Amino acid sequence: MRKSIRLALPAVAATLALALTACGEDEESNSNGGSDNGASETTGGGEGEEAADDAAGDNDGNGQGPAPTAEQIMGSWYVDLNATETSHNLDIFDGSSVTFFEDAGAEGDMCDGTYADGTITLTDCTVLGSEEWTDMSATVAWPGDGTISVTWASGLTETYSNMLADMGDLGDLGDLGDMDLSELEDLEAELEEMGY
Repeated sequence: MRKSIRLALPAVAATLALALTACGEDEESNSNGGSDNGASETTGGGEGEEAADDAAGDNDGNGQGPAPTAEQIMGSWYVDLNATETSHNLDIFDGSSVTFFEDAGAEGDMCDGTYADGTITLTDCTVLGSEEWTDMSATVAWPGDGTISVTWASGLTETYSNMLADMGDLGDLGDLGDMDLSELEDLEAELEEMGY
């Protein structure tokens, strides 16, 4: 049960965040007479991603790319999307709050923290196995291929892929895509109360 809730709720939260972002962009486009305000999708690659890379600059200093922006880093990130039970996982849904899961198995430590300016800082961990996760900070780079490169304080470097990158557009969300903004905001509030 723990695993299914942990995997399902972040996906709903991310979907909700994307839906709210899309609603806001629609309103801005309408208020600007339909003109393009420069906002672009960054998870799929292309020109919008390159522009965001240029804006961020090479902040990590290690040649792996710039630090990802708050928009770029939002998602549910795994080292191995084909083995989510044993993979390290980073859930980042508002561009600043981070939840790190060591894995979904017996060891499974869970840590909360923050993301800012290319740095993840973990502040509070729940030890769920016999070995405590001790890497409490990491630098994050955006190589430009839709992944993030995470280098932990111990020197461990991992490449994470976003599970939610291939979600599709709002048309694939069924009833969620038909909800009005107030219903989406109510759902977001409920998820926040549950810790997502």
